[in-house]
Amino acid sequence: LKNNPVTGYYDIQPQPQTLLKKAWGLLKNNGITYKCEDPAIKKTLRSILEKKEINCVIYDHLRTTVYWKLINTYKKKPLLQVLNQHNVEWVNARTIGRSQEKKWLQVLYSLEAKRIQKYEKKTIEKADIVLAISQDDKNYFKKLTSNSIPLFVNRPHISFPRLKFAGDLNHFRKRLLFVGSMRWQPNINGVKWFVEQVFSKLIELDNEYRFYIVGNRPTPSIEKMAKEFYPNVIITGRVKNLKYFYQKCDLAVIPLKEGTGAKIKVLESLASGIPTLLSSFCAKDYQLSDEALICDSADDYLQGILRLQKCPELREQLLQRSTTFYQNYMTSSRNEDSFLKIFTEKENQFTHLSQENP
Repeated sequence: LKNNPVTGYYDIQPQPQTLLKKAWGLLKNNGITYKCEDPAIKKTLRSILEKKEINCVIYDHLRTTVYWKLINTYKKKPLLQVLNQHNVEWVNARTIGRSQEKKWLQVLYSLEAKRIQKYEKKTIEKADIVLAISQDDKNYFKKLTSNSIPLFVNRPHISFPRLKFAGDLNHFRKRLLFVGSMRWQPNINGVKWFVEQVFSKLIELDNEYRFYIVGNRPTPSIEKMAKEFYPNVIITGRVKNLKYFYQKCDLAVIPLKEGTGAKIKVLESLASGIPTLLSSFCAKDYQLSDEALICDSADDYLQGILRLQKCPELREQLLQRSTTFYQNYMTSSRNEDSFLKIFTEKENQFTHLSQENP
C-alpha cells in the first residue's frame, strides 16, 4: 500500500510470492482469497488502522475480504463495512469444474466450489451492505444467506467510446468479432460452441468469412480449435488497441450461455456501435430487446448473420438503437436514492456506536 498523491487513495502493491507461500495460502484460505493475502499489505494495513480513524471499509471483490479479520482486530471504532461483489464466485468455480474433461479435476473443482460457497455465505452475512453487479447475482445472494442484509444492484457504468458510424457499415467485409478473456470458462465454452455449431456451417456456405477471437491468455483448447479452422478463425491474444478490431469487423457475437456477473463485453459492444448478435442469457442483464439480434439456437445466429450481410438498413438500425440505449443507460437512475438512504442510516448508526464506545 502506498498513498497516492493524485487520488488520495491507498494503492495495493502486492509483493511477489514463492510457490510454497502460494500453496500454503491456497490451503489456508480458498481459490479466491489466497491470491490477495500478502505480508507487506498486512503490515501497512495495521499501520493505517493504528494511525488513522477509518469510518468505512469497502471490500472491492470477495478476494479482498482476506483482510477482514485483520481490519476488525485493529480498528479503533465500529466500522461500516461494504462488500462489492463482482460475481457469484462459488457458481463460477462450479462452472469451471463442470467443463473439465478429467474426472479428478471435476471432483477437485466441485469440492473447491463448496468451500468458496461456505466462505462467500459467511462473508456476505457479516457485511453491513452488499452490492451485486446484476439482478441475477442479487437473487443468488438472497438464496444463499439466511440473514436480512441490505442488498443492492450496483450496475456497471463504464465509459466506452463510439467506434462505428453509419458510413462504416456500407461495406460488409465478412468479419466477425468476439472480445473477452480466453481464460474465462464461460467465454471458452461460448466461443467453442459458436465455432463448432454456427461458424463451421457459415464457412461451408461462404469460405470468405473470418472470426476474430480477441482476448488474453487463450487456452490450448482454443488454440487447437483455431488451427483446425485456419485461416477462418484467428486468435489474437491480448491486444493494445481494441478500437482497431471494432472498426475492422462487421459484427460482434456474444454467444455466452452461463456465468455470473454482468457481461461488460455487452455494454462495450453496444457503446461501440457495432451490430451485435447475442444470447438471451446476456441480453437479460441489460433488458435488451431490439438493440441487438437476440439468438439462442445455432440457426438463429446463422440466419441473423446472413440477414445482416444482405441488409445494410438493418445494420444501421442496430447501430442507432444500440448507441441510443448506451447513452440512456449511462444517464439513467441506478437506485442511488435507496442506496444512499441505507448507507446514511448505517453510517449514522456506526457513528453513534463509536461515540458510545470511544
